[in-house]
Parts: sequence; C-alpha cells; structure tokens
Amino acid sequence: MAWELRRSSPYYYRSVRVNGRVVKQYVGKGMIANEFARLQAEKQQLLQARRRSVREFSEQLQHYERILKPFWSSSEAVFKRAFEAAGYHYHRGEWRRRR
Repeated sequence: MAWELRRSSPYYYRSVRVNGRVVKQYVGKGMIANEFARLQAEKQQLLQARRRSVREFSEQLQHYERILKPFWSSSEAVFKRAFEAAGYHYHRGEWRRRR
C-alpha cells in the first residue's frame, strides 16, 4: 500500500495479486484514502502483534518441551518395562497380552 504523487496530487493505491501477478489497485484520494490508509496501518499493527504473541507462545512451548522431554522419555521407558514384565507386547500401535 502506498501513496503516489500524480499531477501534484496524492493518490492511494494498494498492491493486489491477480493470477500470480502484482497489480496496483486504485483506492482513492483525500479523506477516503486517508481513512483507508489509517485502517490498513491499524490492521498491520494488529497482525504484527498477533504474530509476536504466537511466536512468544511457541517459544514458551519449546521451553517446556525441553524441560519435560527427559521426564517423558524416562517415564515411557518405565511404562514399557512394566508392561513387558506383566506379559504384554506392543503390536501395531497397541499393547496386547501375550498368549
């Protein structure tokens, strides 16, 4: 989105993809264009804030995953040994009792 100066007057255009090509689309000039530009700037700020919060949440999840991974693998090993000691075996995604 950009303001363009044509014949010494500012006009507001936005870039849109049409069939894989980038095409400029006329939005307007004056008060209408100012309002549209303001709304687009707000929308961009909201998108950036959302991306930032998603990135922070993802980093938190990765942190907790690093902390819990050793616990999970050791508890999984204990579980496997306990079931095998009780006479079960793992077959095609489920634990089954040996005959």
